[in-house]
Amino acid sequence: MTERCLSVRSSFVKVGNKRRPAVLFIALIFVLLFLSSCTRSGPDDPVPESRINDTPENVARVYSEAVFTGNYLLMFKCYPKDFIQTMKEDDLAKTASWGSQISDSLMFSEIEFHGTDAKAEEWENDEKSLPYRTALEGISDKFNISADAITKISMCDVNLFFERAGEDKFQTVSVLVYQFDDQWFVYRMESQSA
Repeated sequence: MTERCLSVRSSFVKVGNKRRPAVLFIALIFVLLFLSSCTRSGPDDPVPESRINDTPENVARVYSEAVFTGNYLLMFKCYPKDFIQTMKEDDLAKTASWGSQISDSLMFSEIEFHGTDAKAEEWENDEKSLPYRTALEGISDKFNISADAITKISMCDVNLFFERAGEDKFQTVSVLVYQFDDQWFVYRMESQSA
């Protein structure tokens, strides 16, 4: 019985030696695939105020942060100035009240906001596409902008990173943004997933 075990063991070692480079190569592929799938490493650096409207990702990140934290003044920077100026005093007061409620809720729930990252997907300028046409008409109506002046529309997936009761968490939201007058602005938040 001992001789049989020894002969099996020695043949296994020989096979193992012949296949070692292939096994290492396969293991390396799995490690690389695993590392490439780990995209949620943490938030990007904050967007400087002077760059909020430079890219679709920037405006979507700032808007998402503003909504999450209740910072309505930051949220207003994601809209065209003409739109903010047309808001009534009652609307501004309601928005300020909403911001305070969100901020108080975060403190009560022991939530600490850490930041965001984002990825944008530009929609093709396709007037025949129902989603594109609907978004174009909605933007034009809401912000009183000619549809011809809207040069691009993008959907941004934004990850919000935060800590709740000492545990790191993230939430993903989708934000529809548009380019007008060489600047990017927010149309609306489309969806959320926790």
